[in-house]
Amino acid sequence: MTNWSAKTDANQKEIVQALRDAYCSVLLLHRVGQGCPDIAVGCRGRTYFIEIKTDKGKLTPREQEFMDEWRGRYAVVRTPEEALRAIGVSMAEYKGEPLVLGVTENDIPKDYTYLHQREGIYLWLCDQCHFNNWPYSDKCERCKEEL
Repeated sequence: MTNWSAKTDANQKEIVQALRDAYCSVLLLHRVGQGCPDIAVGCRGRTYFIEIKTDKGKLTPREQEFMDEWRGRYAVVRTPEEALRAIGVSMAEYKGEPLVLGVTENDIPKDYTYLHQREGIYLWLCDQCHFNNWPYSDKCERCKEEL
């Protein structure tokens, strides 16, 4: 039975905000129960399940079982820094600001096909598979087609 009154960990809001600041999609799952992780994170074409715990928090038996049986990307985090590291974003890339700063149309090679601009970040569209890629990628993250 789903527990719609499920509590969140005290650090969840801060972790979710850091991930969203890093231009990740975050889907809150903490109400699902049954050992399901607290959040699903989409970043750079990949999806991650993340279980959020406080400093002294431990996995429940159901959470441990889910983690053991899940065959995808899964991490247990306690801080925003751990969450960013779990999705492959280093603190050198992220300091509370967008991952790519000050990028303008003049900074990107002319052979990129622009899909859209999002808060100063120009994303490019792969000509082969039409995947939305980050500005400094030299090949498509989905089909690996090189520019």
